Amino acid sequence: MFKLIADSGSTKTDWVLTENGVVIKKVRTVGLNPYLNTKGAITTAIRTELLPSLSSAKIKGTREVEFYGAGCSNDEKKNVIASCIRSFFPLADVVVEHDLLGAAKAVCNNQPGIAAILGTGSNSCYFDGEKIVRNVISLGFILGDEGSGCYIGKQLIADFLNEEMPEELNEHLRNDMGLCKDQIFDNVYKKPRPNPYLASFTKWIDNYYDDFDYLHELIKRSFTDFFVKSILKYENHESIPINVVGSVGHRFRDELEEVAKRHSCNLGTVIKSPIDGLIK
Repeated sequence: MFKLIADSGSTKTDWVLTENGVVIKKVRTVGLNPYLNTKGAITTAIRTELLPSLSSAKIKGTREVEFYGAGCSNDEKKNVIASCIRSFFPLADVVVEHDLLGAAKAVCNNQPGIAAILGTGSNSCYFDGEKIVRNVISLGFILGDEGSGCYIGKQLIADFLNEEMPEELNEHLRNDMGLCKDQIFDNVYKKPRPNPYLASFTKWIDNYYDDFDYLHELIKRSFTDFFVKSILKYENHESIPINVVGSVGHRFRDELEEVAKRHSCNLGTVIKSPIDGLIK
């Protein structure tokens, strides 16, 4: 019997097929956020990106599917994902939960703690060791997502357009990415999926991170905003570990720890992806 486990953010989805708890296949597809993707787009992504990596026997033999996804915050959105999955895995018992629960299971090790996601987007919750008991609302990439790759990208691009970053760095960004105002506006205001576009600039930051204090301050300011808007609102934030999942938190762990200490918080487990922690 096969079991399929998925962790999906706004940018990518990691799928793992297991047999009796042993990993036999890993696949990566686009992110499947039901707030950002239509049912048709989700169905197409599963059909064209996931299924070609699985044999017919494995598809027919899959009896369980666990999907933890960004945007799966209510029954309506969960049902969108579940119905798409069931159309390809009709014999499977399909469970769809919020990616925040997947993150908490992956990093809290069945112990009470705060679990946070710092990837393309951001979110957080208090996990009692079994379930999420409080979630400070995440407002998404337009109204919130402090500390995320998208948030950092927004600040970077705004500083670029307003000429509020070091002139040398501004020139690097213009030359490396071929940026101009019209191109940026097209990607942000006209084209679909502006949040992964904005988050992609965190990878560019790596190229110059050791050379410009501005970039360090940008990251720390973004994490500070995340702590103020999210973490500090949990009553017991000073007494339990702050565990983090996501590429941004993982890449800039030193800055994250500095900000945590500044707010009398203890940084716990920090991992890039929760998928391995969900294979149990």
